[in-house]
Amino acid sequence: FSIRARAPSFRAAQLCMDGIAFDGLKLLATHQILEQVADTKLAAVYEVTDPAGSVAYVGISRNVVLSLNAHLASIPEMADSTIRLRSFPEMDRLAMEALKKEWIE
Repeated sequence: FSIRARAPSFRAAQLCMDGIAFDGLKLLATHQILEQVADTKLAAVYEVTDPAGSVAYVGISRNVVLSLNAHLASIPEMADSTIRLRSFPEMDRLAMEALKKEWIE
């Protein structure tokens, strides 16, 4: 994998019910993401980048807070990782799978 600054081929993220949106363009620290979305159920495609800058994981989640917390519980070193996140106002499996594939390629 390589990290490239490229805009997703999808429109900018629409605001979710809680007014939170992520466009998939920035890498943020894991703790920043979790603080911003702590009590929000947020559907998203997310990419975990290790401290060395290598992509460690790309996934889809109906609730990215639960997914990231599960990763942290099983891999505590992930606390030093950065996350790229593209939120979706509702679960759209086809669009999310397409974006995940785009990020992996």
